[in-house]
Amino acid sequence: MESMFLFKILAVFNIVVLLTILFFPPYQGKKLLWYSSVILWVMQLLCHFSHAGLYSLSGIVPTCTIAAIILGLCQCITLHYDSSSKRPFFTALLLLSLVLASLVPDEAFHDSFMMTYIFAVLFFLSRPFSLGFTLFSLAGMADILTTKSNTGNNSRMSKTSKDAAFMASIIFLGGEIIGCYWGFLGWGTTWRWSGNFQFSAMLFVLFMVSLHIPATLFRTKRGHDIFFSLPLLCIALCIVLAKVIS
Repeated sequence: MESMFLFKILAVFNIVVLLTILFFPPYQGKKLLWYSSVILWVMQLLCHFSHAGLYSLSGIVPTCTIAAIILGLCQCITLHYDSSSKRPFFTALLLLSLVLASLVPDEAFHDSFMMTYIFAVLFFLSRPFSLGFTLFSLAGMADILTTKSNTGNNSRMSKTSKDAAFMASIIFLGGEIIGCYWGFLGWGTTWRWSGNFQFSAMLFVLFMVSLHIPATLFRTKRGHDIFFSLPLLCIALCIVLAKVIS
């Protein structure tokens, strides 16, 4: 119980840091705030593990926390190049959403089967990693869609967003392949045509639609950018909501 209380205290500190990033004008110490946020997320994850066990990776708390660490690190890496863009603003908004989602009551349980199969651990880690890169892509696209001028910065933002979406799809597919092998080891069969399989297949199809829709189908680049972003937004919402209602 003390670990979860500390988790909530750290979440409040994280909210304060993110609100500072959002509403204070750019200044030299903002980079420190971004790194502080990542450190707070890591501490929150450690609090979760202390409360629920090291192998408890399938709930809403670890999903949001690990995704936030990935998203925060991606923004820290590109912060120097994003000083004149709105991506840090949208990234901070997404991180705030993850903070609130991580505070949703989550039943603490110990996923003991993960102690037996490293493949189970990798499978459940693939979802938040994929979510983190997807959100980073969405933050970049939000910057492009809210910026009128078509500058070289938009070109770089578009490339990093598409690279992040591609990385998210690769991690997601890798997780499904690993999960398939885990199912074979544990139950003697791979994924069956079940609700879980259909859900995973739908998300991967959305990745493929986002990454492969031809730009020639749209009259403007803005239309293509919107269509690129919508499937990614659906993926992010599905992953988070699936954990909330499960």
